[in-house]
Amino acid sequence: MPRHPSPNEITITFPDGGIRKYPKGITVEEVAKSISEGLARATLDAQFNSQHVDFDTKLEQDGTFKLFTFKDQEGKNALRHSCAHLLAASVLELYPSAENAIGPPIEDGFYQDFELPQPISEADFPKIEQKMHELAKTWLVMKGKEVTLQEALSQFKKNKYKTELAKEFGKEGKKITFQIAGSFIDLCKGGHVFNPGKNLQYFKLSSVAGAYWRGDQKNKMLTRIYGTAFPSKKELDEHFWRQEEAKKRDHRVIGQQLSLFSFDETSPGAPFFHPKGAVIFNELLSFLREEYSKRGYEEVITPLIYDKSLWQASGHWEHY
Repeated sequence: MPRHPSPNEITITFPDGGIRKYPKGITVEEVAKSISEGLARATLDAQFNSQHVDFDTKLEQDGTFKLFTFKDQEGKNALRHSCAHLLAASVLELYPSAENAIGPPIEDGFYQDFELPQPISEADFPKIEQKMHELAKTWLVMKGKEVTLQEALSQFKKNKYKTELAKEFGKEGKKITFQIAGSFIDLCKGGHVFNPGKNLQYFKLSSVAGAYWRGDQKNKMLTRIYGTAFPSKKELDEHFWRQEEAKKRDHRVIGQQLSLFSFDETSPGAPFFHPKGAVIFNELLSFLREEYSKRGYEEVITPLIYDKSLWQASGHWEHY
């Protein structure tokens, strides 16, 4: 006779199509360990039915289950997104009147935007990184908590950026969630690493720049701090070694070393070609013209200077 589903069991489907039965109420961590202790240790984030879940989340229904390590983009994002929160918490401790805005993961790293009471530079990074290491040791877990709009507005009444976002989420009917680590609370949907104290050890801040809130020049210019994070010191060191090697091969540097071109503050970003550089430039033009001819194209020459009305019509004028 066919076996009837037990009311005390749930069915979990894995990415490879495998299906297993588990007792209802089993935690994400227990499922991970049932697959592999090593996988459980390497896991940075998890999803159940396409939703982020914490390691201690109890699973009460059937569903699809995914675990993410640093090999997965979701794992990389979880680690670096968590590190952006750590950066925010550290800066807020060092500069209590600061306000943190957004801090997403990006390719090869993360950034965090701030409104700060004073300018900061890369010279401040060692102090900030030290605070990050201190805080990370106290962050034993990072947990999500769904809250009401009023709870969010009350929590962030002194942060205009979080207030703006919370109001938008409420208006759009979106779920509003806090991410909590130690005494730090941020407005964020997740996902993040389960064990910040263990996972957030190997990071480095790389640069600082200005950025308009929401990319709109009509808004306030914020301070954007960039950084990156990896699961090990070896991977972190290798990342910055590759960056240094890439700088050595930067055509802007090599071109000047070979006396092909130079730059002058009278025309920022535009090269002044030296005799050797002019030879290469003209050879490239000759090659292009030969290709135009082969492919049936005809060459035209347009003006180099236009009235500003063209750029106003195109929408460029207001940005320059």
